[in-house]
Amino acid sequence: MKKRYGILSMLCLLFAVFLALFQIYTQHSGWALVYLLLSAASGLMIVLAFCTKCPVKSDCAHVLPGRTARLFKDRNPGPYTRSELLITFIGMGMIILFPQIWLIHNLIHLFLFWLLTIIGLILIVRKICHSCGNIDCPFHSS
Repeated sequence: MKKRYGILSMLCLLFAVFLALFQIYTQHSGWALVYLLLSAASGLMIVLAFCTKCPVKSDCAHVLPGRTARLFKDRNPGPYTRSELLITFIGMGMIILFPQIWLIHNLIHLFLFWLLTIIGLILIVRKICHSCGNIDCPFHSS
C-alpha cells in the first residue's frame, strides 16, 4: 500500500514540475530549458545527498528515487549531516521556488502547482514516513 502512496506522491510532484515547466515555456522557452535542467540537477542532488545514504532504497516507496540511488555508490547509513540536509532542502527549494516568477502570471496554474506540491508532500509525510525503515531520516516517525 505504501508504494501506491509513494508513486502517487511522486506523480503529484512531477505534475507540479511539468505544470511549472509549461507555464514558463509559454512565456520564455529559454527559461523553461533552464528550469528543466535545474529540476533534473536538483533531483540528482537530492538523490546523491539523501537517498544514496538510505538503508531501504531497494524497497523505496517513492520507487524512482530509490532506483536512481541504486545506480550510485552506496553510502554508509546513519544520521544525516547538516550539509546533507541542507543540500536536500536547497534542491527541493530550487524545484519549488524557481518557477514562482512565471506561475504568478497565471493564478490557476499557481494554485494547481501549490496544490499538487502540498498534496505530494502531505502524502509523503503522512502515508510513507511513518512506515519507512530509514530510522535516521528526519521525517521518520514511529
